Amino acid sequence: MTSIKTAFKISVGDDGPTLLPTTGSSGERFSVRQTSAIWFEGGYYLYADIVPWDNPHHPDTYDTSIHLFTSDNAESWRYEGEIISKNDGGDWTTAGVATPGACVFGGRVYVAYSVRGKPDGSGHRFLGISEAEDPRGTFRELPQLRVIPEDVDYSRERTFLLLDDPQLVACNADGTGPGDERLDLYYRRSLNDFSGRDRGGRAQALEYDIRTSYVVDFDAGVWSQPHPVVKALPGGVVETVDARWMEGRLVMIVLGYDNGEMGVYLSEDSRVFVPADPPLLESYLDIFMDAACFRLPGFIPDADGRVRHMTTPGDIDDDGHYTQWVFNITCQ
Repeated sequence: MTSIKTAFKISVGDDGPTLLPTTGSSGERFSVRQTSAIWFEGGYYLYADIVPWDNPHHPDTYDTSIHLFTSDNAESWRYEGEIISKNDGGDWTTAGVATPGACVFGGRVYVAYSVRGKPDGSGHRFLGISEAEDPRGTFRELPQLRVIPEDVDYSRERTFLLLDDPQLVACNADGTGPGDERLDLYYRRSLNDFSGRDRGGRAQALEYDIRTSYVVDFDAGVWSQPHPVVKALPGGVVETVDARWMEGRLVMIVLGYDNGEMGVYLSEDSRVFVPADPPLLESYLDIFMDAACFRLPGFIPDADGRVRHMTTPGDIDDDGHYTQWVFNITCQ
């Protein structure tokens, strides 16, 4: 563990940010929440939570779906529309899908997402994965890869298991670098007592951590044994915001310190993670703005796998509407 280099550098360029569109082709308005981007055969593809302004749960992504934005240069973006709907899996996704995590693996595009239990955000949340040959779709869900743990008593009243914020990472066989031999999944797992929320308070976390697992057999739907990599931090939740290979290390951004700060964790083997020095993303960048949603930055990789752009949410008016702002950055 002590051999992992903890030095980390990230800086923002001089060019001003650009904003992801918040208007559809028919004039519909929406906010853009969590994103996950890939480079694929000459273009950038960004998958995002879309929250319509008239959604009663706005700014949260309940009863919503995943949409696509595209770009030729990662600076000027086009809104393409819905890419994974909340009804693609029948009853499995009728309460909504959110928090996409996209990855190119074996020449195909994979998108993981959280499947909401109930439209208001309560109920159990599990993880699903869809694949497509083209980043524009059509996406096909892989039901054998659904992540529905068997070690939970689902009969407990008002106690729900939440699997959320999935991130897919393509690795070499031993997980020490990028490759096409192994597909890893990082996600948040929490068990929450919602009875307090029924009384106007907040849900209580009974357990909370970030875990990882990898696909052992795609056809049979076999996953490796889940392995915790970041434990819950006192005073705040823990969410996997993004995970990317950068300069030979896997960089994972975690939301959930005492005041909602973002932690930077580093790994050289995809299993042991240590905090960067300094540990908070805010120590490196001053681009983070007020937003009605959580701070949910996302990295945008280039054709060579390097990250030169990132997104972070910011309000666009005084009514709580927001989108993702795209910044030019340098990472080391």
